[in-house]
Amino acid sequence: IDQGMRLDPLGPPSWEFHLGHSYYKMGRHDEAISFIRQSMTRGPEFPVTYLYLAVLYSELDRNEEAEQMVQLSLGKAPNYSIATIARVIPHKSDKQIDRFLGGLRKAGMPEG
Repeated sequence: IDQGMRLDPLGPPSWEFHLGHSYYKMGRHDEAISFIRQSMTRGPEFPVTYLYLAVLYSELDRNEEAEQMVQLSLGKAPNYSIATIARVIPHKSDKQIDRFLGGLRKAGMPEG
């Protein structure tokens, strides 16, 4: 992704998102937030970016920002809930799924 971004700085906003997602999985919150916010700026209609920021902010106890991200995601995808997200979450291990859903719960995502 880094090489692709250097070669094509106007590439798709998903590059920044995927890079931020990788940093999230590694527990590197500051880098994750930075890249996911860049992705959000370039692709503001992609509601998943708001979900990841909600989780990241909740893990950093930045609860007000986490709640705001949940509300913004629901504004773009009103049918989102813990139940719907749990069915399509891209994480493979139960630990990763629990981490992500726990962050969303803490940020105020509705259960169903």
